[in-house]
This record gives sequence, structure tokens and C-alpha cells, in this order.
Amino acid sequence: MKKRWTIFALILIAVGVYAYTSYTQNSKEEKEIEQVLNEINQVNEIVISNKDHTVKLNGKDAAPFIEKKPLVNIAKYERKYGSYFEKEPTFTIQYKMNGKALYTVELFQSKKSVTSLDINPYLINEHLLVKWQGNHILFSQHEKIESLIEFFHTKE
Repeated sequence: MKKRWTIFALILIAVGVYAYTSYTQNSKEEKEIEQVLNEINQVNEIVISNKDHTVKLNGKDAAPFIEKKPLVNIAKYERKYGSYFEKEPTFTIQYKMNGKALYTVELFQSKKSVTSLDINPYLINEHLLVKWQGNHILFSQHEKIESLIEFFHTKE
């Protein structure tokens, strides 16, 4: 009887720890989303890089590539997507204000067809997934990111 209560107590503790961890993670993401929405107008520098090359854009050069409302349509990144994409990002894009990173997105190259998944709105040209670095969030707005990648390729 004592062993059952011990197991029951351990299960309750594990559930409590999981619930607390989930709550704090969601709270952290909500705060970061709010910060990005409040401070996006102050972004004055963009740094885009891949493994070999980095391009920095400041002030007026960066302005055309800054999404005014970057978090309008987002979705949770699920682990099942991981097997469809490379482990390392193809591109990393940092949006900075006064030298401090506001947020960073990573673009992951697909390894195999993802047409069966429900993430098509979060893909660029059907092969690059846009994910918020450090969070399990996908972005669906890509016009500015696409034009930034095209600009990056002209500077290589």
C-alpha cells in the first residue's frame, strides 16, 4: 500500500513539474511576442548569414526588409517536422535595434517533400521553413524575408 502511494506521489510531482515548465515556457514566449510587437519599429539593423557569408544592413538599407507586423500569423513548431528539414539552418536573420538583437529567425532547408504536412504557409518557395530561433514558433510572412534572401545572393 505504501509503495502505491509513493508511486502516485511521484506521478503527481512529475505532472506538476511538466505543467509548471509548460506554463513558464508559454509565458516566456508571450512576453517575447509582446516585446517584438512593441519594438519592431525601432529595428535599425539586419544581419543575414549562412555558413560562409554575412551581410549587415543598417538604417535606410535595412528598412525595406523589416516586416511591420512580423507575428501576424504564427504556428507552433512540432517535433514531427524535424525529420523533414536539415538540422542546421541554411540562413540566420537577426533583427537588431541599436546593436541589440530583438529577435532572430532561422531558415531550414527541406530534405524531402513536405506537401503532406500542414506547414505550407510557413515555407518559402516550398523548401525553406521560417522558425523563430529559441522558440517553437513558425512565421508565415515571407515577402520581406524572400527579398532579403535575394538581396543576400546578389552580395555574395
